Amino acid sequence: MINNTLARDLLGKDKPIGVIEHWMNYDFKWRDDLGTYICNGHPFFFTSMLTGQSALDKGSYERLIWHIKFVKEKLAIGNN
Repeated sequence: MINNTLARDLLGKDKPIGVIEHWMNYDFKWRDDLGTYICNGHPFFFTSMLTGQSALDKGSYERLIWHIKFVKEKLAIGNN
């Protein structure tokens, strides 16, 4: 889960095409069946802060928890 705008930028999620500066240059692909991005076979959740003044509201936080569990089940992560 990425809940920091700078981290999102450094990972390369929203980098301008053709510009290579400080980005790590990861290649995120959207998966409609999961409703999130995948990079190198791993799901990524881009969200706002989890605590503090600009944190997610309670409903959005609960929805995020549900979404993470949903993706884990679909990808069979941690179901060994």
